[in-house]
Amino acid sequence: TVAILYRLNSQSRALEDQLMRDGTPYKIIGGVRFYERKEVKDALSYLKLIINPHDDVSFRRVVNVPTRGIGKGVMDALEREDGSGSGGNAPPMMAAGLFEVVGSQSLWVRATQLLTSRSLPGRGHNALKQFVELIDALIVLARQEPVSTVIGKMLDQSGYLKALREENSEEAESRIQNLAEFVSSAREYEERESDASIGGFVDRLSLLSEADESQGASHARVWLMTMHAAKGLEFPVVAIAGLEEGLFPHSRAGQDQEQMEEERRLCYVGMT
Repeated sequence: TVAILYRLNSQSRALEDQLMRDGTPYKIIGGVRFYERKEVKDALSYLKLIINPHDDVSFRRVVNVPTRGIGKGVMDALEREDGSGSGGNAPPMMAAGLFEVVGSQSLWVRATQLLTSRSLPGRGHNALKQFVELIDALIVLARQEPVSTVIGKMLDQSGYLKALREENSEEAESRIQNLAEFVSSAREYEERESDASIGGFVDRLSLLSEADESQGASHARVWLMTMHAAKGLEFPVVAIAGLEEGLFPHSRAGQDQEQMEEERRLCYVGMT
């Protein structure tokens, strides 16, 4: 078994991508695979909605993430809406979609119908309207900008990054780093593909995930983990990734002698 150690969870993305492309079974110790992390799955759901606003699974996942005032009352109204108010015709807001309407009962169609009929209370109406306008604007942007730019603007305009920054916690910082790495993944995809698109990017991630599942972690020859997770473990072969200032030692340790000492202790864990 080969162990690859790193300082930050976000560093696993590049390693996982390469191992999946090479068909090498691996497993994450003490953590979650990169593309299974909550913030990455949220970002992917936004991308899936940009590709196809009628994706109800993605709609439900991010309609109130981050919290934007679309609570149970609004969702109950959406679930009850049957589309009869518009005779099955999509309202003008549908014009920006990348795909034709696939049936008139999707949550997206129901949302636009509720907005047209103004049957929601003021606060719920405004919150849902802002969400629909956000997705519409991102759909237009996706026709004009590279994938990585669209992801960056989606994270900003949706308020996702702002909400994480306001948490001001170590976990929130880790999630922000993972999202930055997700943008890096999109940039790498753009460099490799001459006709890069959001659809192609999402398809690529789906194929990597399927290949990963077929290999099975039970036969993993490579174990990935942070330095912290590696404490007390031993392996015949160990590689330490990202030994560079800002990563390891972490950027936070630069002005703090105590934190720098902790970085040295962590490095000693990896070396031994």
